[in-house]
This record gives sequence, C-alpha cells and structure tokens, in this order.
Amino acid sequence: MKKALAVIKKELLELLPPFLYFLVLFYVIIIIRSLMVNQYGIPAKSSVAALIGALIVGKSILIADLLPISNWFKKNRLVYNVIWRSLLYASIVLVFQILEEWIPLIKKSGGAWEAFKHLGGEIHWHRFVATHLITVLFLIVYNATSTLVGALGREKVVSIFFGKRSTDG
Repeated sequence: MKKALAVIKKELLELLPPFLYFLVLFYVIIIIRSLMVNQYGIPAKSSVAALIGALIVGKSILIADLLPISNWFKKNRLVYNVIWRSLLYASIVLVFQILEEWIPLIKKSGGAWEAFKHLGGEIHWHRFVATHLITVLFLIVYNATSTLVGALGREKVVSIFFGKRSTDG
C-alpha cells in the first residue's frame, strides 16, 4: 500500500507544474473569449472546461515523457529537443482535443461510427484551431522552460530568478 501511495504522490507531483501552468492559460483563454463576445462573467461550464483542459494537457505531457521517442533528440542541442518534444506534446494534445469533441457526439448520434462521420461538421473549427494554436505556443514556452530547468538545475534557476542581484555595473 505504501508503494502505491508513493507512486500516486510521485505522479501528482509531476503533474502539478504543467497542470497549474495550463490551468492559468486556459482561464486566460476563457477570459479573452468572454471579452471578445462582450460577456464579462465566466460561466461555470467554462471554468470546468479550463480545469479539464489543464488536466488533459498535463497528463498528455506525462504520457509523452514516458514514450521512448520523446528522448530521440536528448543528446542534441537543447533547441532540437524542445522542438521535438513540443511537436510530440502538441500531437497528443490534438488527439485528446478531438476525443473531447467526439465523445459527446457518441451519445448524441447513437454510436461511435455515426459520431465520427458527423465530427467534422460539429466542431467549431475557428475555436478549435485557435485554442490549439494558443496551447501549442504555450507548450513551446513550457517545454523550453522545463528543458532549461533540467539543464541548469532547479536550484540554479531559483537562484537566478529569486537570488540577490549584484550591484556591479
């Protein structure tokens, strides 16, 4: 039992940084959408969608990190690794975004195949693409940051951002 709890704790601690980062991102997207259509309140449905979206992206990152192909460029320059992992993360997030649109259609249309046939016409493509592009942009920022933290070390990054600055020229 202790081993299972340790594994769960480890998973939650790994999920926490990307989850919090993307939770803020998805709330920003919701606020922007609300402002663009002159809605100044955030509906509960949108708040739940932001929470679920952050969980999906966070878990997508953890899933991608477990794949052997995620380390193809680990020995190359960091930029290659950032680009590769960002493409990998974005692909997995895209699959989850499509599933997120497809699953409710299954109930509505009476079957998985029928839902799949109507999926293209049911998706609000402008919203879907805009959300995916913003997510990919912030995946790149997240990935670059986490790669730098991995290369420099957490203590060094914390020291750079929160340590004392010298007053030398």
